[in-house]
Amino acid sequence: MAKAARSPCEATTKYGALRAKHGSPEPFAVKTWEIGNEIWGDWVRGHSDAETYARNYLRYREAMLAVDPSLRFIAVGDNDMAWNRTVLGRAGTQIDYLAIHHYYGGRDVEREYPNLMARPLSYERFYRDVTRVISELVPGRTIPLIVNEWNTSLPVPRQHSMESALYGARLMNVFERTSPLVGMSAVSDLVNGWPGGIIQASRGELFVLPLYHANRLYSTHLGRQRLHAEVDGPTFDSRAVGLTDAVRGAPYLDVVSSWCFWSEPTWAELKRRYDGRVQFQWKIALMDPSGLPTSREQEQWFYRRSGMMMRSPFMLSTDWYDASLSEWLAPNCVAEAAKDFGFTGDCVRLALARAALRDSKNVADWNIAAEIGAEAAGIEAGKLVERAKSQATEKRLRASTAEFHALQITQRPAFVIDTEIGDRAIFSGVVKLEPLAATIDSMLDDAAAYAAHKAHFGDPPAK
Repeated sequence: MAKAARSPCEATTKYGALRAKHGSPEPFAVKTWEIGNEIWGDWVRGHSDAETYARNYLRYREAMLAVDPSLRFIAVGDNDMAWNRTVLGRAGTQIDYLAIHHYYGGRDVEREYPNLMARPLSYERFYRDVTRVISELVPGRTIPLIVNEWNTSLPVPRQHSMESALYGARLMNVFERTSPLVGMSAVSDLVNGWPGGIIQASRGELFVLPLYHANRLYSTHLGRQRLHAEVDGPTFDSRAVGLTDAVRGAPYLDVVSSWCFWSEPTWAELKRRYDGRVQFQWKIALMDPSGLPTSREQEQWFYRRSGMMMRSPFMLSTDWYDASLSEWLAPNCVAEAAKDFGFTGDCVRLALARAALRDSKNVADWNIAAEIGAEAAGIEAGKLVERAKSQATEKRLRASTAEFHALQITQRPAFVIDTEIGDRAIFSGVVKLEPLAATIDSMLDDAAAYAAHKAHFGDPPAK
């Protein structure tokens, strides 16, 4: 299958020819593959126990990497922690994502509406168990979950009712609250497939389910950073039924609140849009003393200007800002040091930014900054602050700052885009998606053209 997705335009392989026959002569460039589907189920071809699956997973992974070393892999997980323990224990160091499916309904909740609404809350406990097992069996490795199938399994009238929509909205709130562990989710199915498909279509007619609208609202209103939210309101109890334990004090109203900083939506969208095609990394450039505001009032003025430009619905706080400091080593060193613990993504960096700009935390204090970063990453604050204060961390920070100044630019954020053919584009102070995406698309097209020319004519003559 990897060869079918990655084979050249000549379609010389069996499945490459099949792909071309059906209208796609160009490679699909699929970069992320799930090996198997619900292999723990006896209804699935290739059904096996967890030990056998882990061995087969490693065999398939090795063979596919021989075709394309840049591929990433999803292993089959389960709601059964015994299965997960075996698979993670045998193959965890070679797993990029773990897939788990959630379906609930049927006879277990036939007359138990409170139980259905309480069920998503049980997944929060389950995800905490998964986090502990990953930390125990694969220490230092981040393995996000992909819940790539979820829905209710209720009778058709209830599948097509607000009942399923409320369940789905509550479950998506759980996904959001447990990020970054839950890295991706997908309702099943999108179109038809079974009565729960959120778009139901025939040859001449189409309608969408209430659960479709819940998914659409989430996709169009979800911010890039989760805010702390507290709910004070009526609650309900549910008795133990089926797979769900008894729940006391479950809130009727389930809330998740999110927002984003000015450039973060663009950064996140670029990473999503070019996943598997472009490598992303962030670096820190310390501000020069001459570039720092001389007072909180001046800082507030800059925030108001940028907030107006970005149409922000909120004001950034300046209470954290100390004009007497010539450098802000603590938060920047903590974010940099987190990389040494495997956290090269955005979670620590964003947690520190939110703590200062929204919660007015004194991130200039090493211990406060380390506690914030440690909570976001799930690591020990003592170890993080020790690494943050190390000469090696500060040396890296100074080097990336010098690298920024060598570009002869002054505005942050800066985007530096390079290709393997030597092209480079530099944006200084630009935070809008459109010019960055257009540039990346153009540079990818040029790189592909170079590769096509080389495939036909080889390297240039020596003379």
